[in-house]
Amino acid sequence: MSVPVRRGRAFRGRGLAAGVLVLLAAGGAAGAERTELLDAVRTSWRSHRTIAARFEQTQWFAGFEEPVASSGTLRVLRPRRFDLRFDPPHDQRQVCDGEWVWTYDPAQAQAFRSPLGPDAARSADLLDWALEGARPVSEAEADTLAGAVALRIDLRPGENLPLSFLRVWVAPGPEPRLLGFEAVDGEGNRTRMRFLEVRTGVELDTSSFRFDPPQGVEVIRIGSVD
Repeated sequence: MSVPVRRGRAFRGRGLAAGVLVLLAAGGAAGAERTELLDAVRTSWRSHRTIAARFEQTQWFAGFEEPVASSGTLRVLRPRRFDLRFDPPHDQRQVCDGEWVWTYDPAQAQAFRSPLGPDAARSADLLDWALEGARPVSEAEADTLAGAVALRIDLRPGENLPLSFLRVWVAPGPEPRLLGFEAVDGEGNRTRMRFLEVRTGVELDTSSFRFDPPQGVEVIRIGSVD
């Protein structure tokens, strides 16, 4: 995920954020084989039309020693919309309105606009896309995430994505849920997100999935639909 960013670092496309979308709940069974558990994660994520959650995020940027910690809210309206908002002091926002992915940085007075590709539903959800072609590189192992008991699976992301590594943590149990994920991009930047207060099947205000650049904000278009 590209926001929040360290000041002075160039914005590099959507990064993970669309992806950020991200596996807020997962099915499966305790002790399931890694491929079965991964299939359950994919199936469960795609089964929820709406999702609302709090999250905590930590980012480690290549070349910087200190990580960047942030928190915020995520809303998802499948198949093509999401709204990611960061709490102060970052106050940044990323929105997918079904046609464009907007990344807004109020401190820089800039908004980056990237078009969805021809396969808009998948382009709007990069993590789902990564999972589609992901392959486990380890067995599901017992672990913890912020003190919560979990099963950890290391994955090789799908091809043609800006990710070199993907890891998910799933809470074990008859109906396990996804606790969070970690991803590394091609430049070595690492993002870890933990989900809190996850609700699915909720009514969402559709105005949350629209972004109108404030007056005086520079809009920069990046990417191509080709």
